[in-house]
Amino acid sequence: MRTSSRPWCRPVFTQLQRRGLEKRFQVTKYVTKRERLQIGAMLGLSETQVKVWFQNRRTKWRHEAARKEEKQKEQAINKAKENQKNETSEAGETRENDEECLSSLYKETLLEEP
Repeated sequence: MRTSSRPWCRPVFTQLQRRGLEKRFQVTKYVTKRERLQIGAMLGLSETQVKVWFQNRRTKWRHEAARKEEKQKEQAINKAKENQKNETSEAGETRENDEECLSSLYKETLLEEP
């Protein structure tokens, strides 16, 4: 167990640090220890801070991807329901038109017979 004389506080990254980390994340989602050390040296962060930032960012990325996929599924379902609704209403109109045609033909045939 690790004990510390000072209380833990959450690091606040500067805009420059966040931009540098995000830019690197767009290139690669996983970084090696050597890359973490290089990124940390360039941005004034420790290797551990870079490692944890990448872990958290990958989690956020996965959640965003899952939300996007869920939204696409939902849109596809809604579109399929709308198409089905339109087909059903069109089929109902066709059925009504068919019934009207049949009834008018029936009436015509009744009128033709003496």
